[in-house]
Amino acid sequence: MSTKALIPGNSQRARSTALNAFERFAVSEGLTVKGICELVGGDSTGDVLYIVLDKFAVYLAFKEISKGSLLSKNSVASYFGNVKSHLLELFPALSAVSGRRLQKIASILDKYCSKRDTEFTHQAPPCTKSDLRSLSSVMLKRAASAHDYHDVALLNCNELT
Repeated sequence: MSTKALIPGNSQRARSTALNAFERFAVSEGLTVKGICELVGGDSTGDVLYIVLDKFAVYLAFKEISKGSLLSKNSVASYFGNVKSHLLELFPALSAVSGRRLQKIASILDKYCSKRDTEFTHQAPPCTKSDLRSLSSVMLKRAASAHDYHDVALLNCNELT
C-alpha cells in the first residue's frame, strides 16, 4: 500500500488542479513542467525554485477566470501551496535551503489577495491646484520661521508649472 492511497480524494483532486494550473503557467512562459523541474533540480542553491514560484505566484494573483474575474484568495493559496509542496517533494534537498524564502512569497501573496478587491489598495486621487492653494494658505497662516515661507514658495513654484 502506497502513501498516496492514504491521501483523501479531495486533496488529490486539489493537487491535480494545482498542477494543471502550474502546467498552464509553464506553457505561458514558453517552458514545460519537465524543463522547469530540470532547471530546479540543477540548482542546489534554491534560487531557481524561488524564482519559478515567485513568477507562479504573480501568475496566480493576476490570473483571470471567466468574465474578467480573478481567482479567489483561497484558490490562489491552494494552488500555490500544492505546487510548492509538490516541488519540494521532488527536490527535498531544497526544502532546508529555501523554506523561509518560499514562506515569505506565500505570505505576501496572501496579503495581496486579501486586499486586491478592496478600496484599501486603490491610489489616492492626484493633488489639484486648488489643493495646493489651500495647503499654501494654511502654511502661511501658521508660518513660524523663514523655512516655512520657503516651503510655501516652493509650493507656489509647483503651481505655476
